[in-house]
Amino acid sequence: MTMLFMIMSMVSVLAQGQWGNSNATPEERATQMTERMKTSLKLTDDQVAKVQAANLQMTKDMAAARESGEDMRTSMQSVMEKYNAALEKILTPEQFKTYQDNRRQQRSNRFNGPGGGNASN
Repeated sequence: MTMLFMIMSMVSVLAQGQWGNSNATPEERATQMTERMKTSLKLTDDQVAKVQAANLQMTKDMAAARESGEDMRTSMQSVMEKYNAALEKILTPEQFKTYQDNRRQQRSNRFNGPGGGNASN
């Protein structure tokens, strides 16, 4: 269930263009993501290069999944599993935990923020 929630969140992020301009190329999205991660995760120069490559692969894979006409949930799940496995090899355990915490926070904000479906707002 958590994986499904993560996949739906990722689809929502892509659909809303929250990785920058929704008309941005995969290369532009990867660069934007890397810059945010560089700061939030305090990446080393070596990690920046590796994260950039992982982000580029993921954004290209996401674009291909959207265009494939295949089951979006299955495609996105596969892309995210591959991406998370790559990040786990690049980042320190502390950085990877921070990355996961940041992703959870983004999902929480998206669904509980203004207009996010939280009846208490």
